[in-house]
Amino acid sequence: MIEKQFITILKKNLKGLHDDDKNEILSDYNEHFRLGMAAGKSEEEICESLGDPAQIGKNSRAELLVDQAEKESVAGNVFKAVVASFSLGFFNIVFVLGPYLGLVGVMIGLWATAVSVMLSGVASCLFIIFKPIISLFIPYVMYPDGFGISLAVFLAGIVMFSLGSLATIGMVKLTKIFYSGTVKYLQSNLKIIKRSK
Repeated sequence: MIEKQFITILKKNLKGLHDDDKNEILSDYNEHFRLGMAAGKSEEEICESLGDPAQIGKNSRAELLVDQAEKESVAGNVFKAVVASFSLGFFNIVFVLGPYLGLVGVMIGLWATAVSVMLSGVASCLFIIFKPIISLFIPYVMYPDGFGISLAVFLAGIVMFSLGSLATIGMVKLTKIFYSGTVKYLQSNLKIIKRSK
């Protein structure tokens, strides 16, 4: 392999990165070739000492995306970082993607529970408030009779709304913890891969 082939393969495996990041990595490797050739090495020797350009590109891409996810807390960034990390090998498909998708499923379930409890509380309160109007349009449904039962349903609705609101606030904090935990997990995973190579 010669320098041109090495750089072409490296560039291909850096796709999806910002041009500035991509150009910085490519210029670093161009510098490796320049210094190596100044020291009397052939292009083939330099390529061999640097390693597999495809793997270098994938590792660099994953590291940059994990760093970007750490700096900018956006769900899309962490998802790109996870995808880039699992593309590094079978190990990562099992130990990165599997747990991540499982935890994302748990988070979606918890969010759905928190929001549905809150909305059911709102629905209960609105049902009691607008019961006379609703009964005109849907006459055959059993409605709570009596002031005591209506008050109990209304208060239960307020309690459900309050619990749902607290659960939603908790989910916001849990989502932030999940996001930062995912980034830290990806960083440690990349360190393990670097050590193994």
